[in-house]
Amino acid sequence: MRKRRTQEERSATTRRELVRAAADSIADVGLNQSTITVIAAQAGVTSGAIQHHFASRDELLLAVVEEFGKALADDPATHEGDAEPVARRVRSIVQRYWSLFGGRQYLAVMKIWLGTHVDAPLYREITGQMRWFEKRFDREWVELFSDCGATPQSIANARHVALATMRGLALSLSFTKDRARTAAEVALLEEMVTRAIEGERSLPAETLASRSVAGR
Repeated sequence: MRKRRTQEERSATTRRELVRAAADSIADVGLNQSTITVIAAQAGVTSGAIQHHFASRDELLLAVVEEFGKALADDPATHEGDAEPVARRVRSIVQRYWSLFGGRQYLAVMKIWLGTHVDAPLYREITGQMRWFEKRFDREWVELFSDCGATPQSIANARHVALATMRGLALSLSFTKDRARTAAEVALLEEMVTRAIEGERSLPAETLASRSVAGR
């Protein structure tokens, strides 16, 4: 016999569906056009149903950003063991991130972030959320690649470049639609990140020898 969901579980499901509807609407028609009424129609509910879960439209917009950050933070690739080759770890985490950055929810997040810069309180709150996730990701990457010979700062730098590149590719994909080219660019990004994280271990022997001579 199927167990009936509790009221709390049903409420959580409805909330997620409203967040998803808001993200879809913003990705499709933009931030300004995505009013509570439009989002409610996208979700197939009344405006009152949204107001029951979110005190304001701003609160709903913040929830879209938070849900995206949580999806990144739940990345299973960050739990790979250090017995895995560096390239495999890099590919796992980059592909996981790209599955999110290449989707509609991230496009909505970017439209929210760029579109709320004139709303100082909301913009500060969204920016604060994104900075918090950035710090968390730095710690996870340093832990994931701690055995790879690169310094923690180098690992953090590699992550910053990787995410910045994926942000740019996501925006490009929103108007080029060329996923084959983008896939090749993501593959190149994986190679670059792998080289950066492996550090001197990935350099040719002659390069290491020349550095040793130059340092004498």
